[in-house]
Amino acid sequence: MDFIEYVAALNLVLRGRLEDKLKWSFKVFDNDDNGRLDRHELRIIIRIIYKIKKGSVSDEAGQIRLTPEEVCDRIFQKIDENGDGQLTLEEFVEGAKRDPWVQKLIRLDINPSYWVHQHLSDRKLQSPKR
Repeated sequence: MDFIEYVAALNLVLRGRLEDKLKWSFKVFDNDDNGRLDRHELRIIIRIIYKIKKGSVSDEAGQIRLTPEEVCDRIFQKIDENGDGQLTLEEFVEGAKRDPWVQKLIRLDINPSYWVHQHLSDRKLQSPKR
C-alpha cells in the first residue's frame, strides 16, 4: 500500500459511508483473498478488536462479557445466512447493516479529536500541581 492508498483508506474509515467501511473491512479481514471469511480469519480479527478495546466485548444487552470464540460464534449465527461456515462479502455487509451489535463491534469508530482531548485531560489529572 502506498501513501495515497493509505490516505484514501484512512479517509474512508473516518468519513466513509457504512457500506464502504464494511466492504473495506471485509477486504482487510479476508487474509487469503478468496472472497470469503472463515472462522479462522474472523477469530484473528476478533482478537485484534479485543486488543483495541482492551479485552472487553459484551453481548447485545451489555451484560455478559464474551470470549473471542463466543463473539465469532454469534457473528456467524447472525450473518451466515446459508450456514456454510463462511461469510461472503454480501452476507458480511448485509448482516452487519441489519445487526447493530455486529456493526458496533467491527466498525471501531475513530474520533481523533476526542482521543487527543481525552489524553490531554488524563495528563492534567495525573500531573502534580505546582
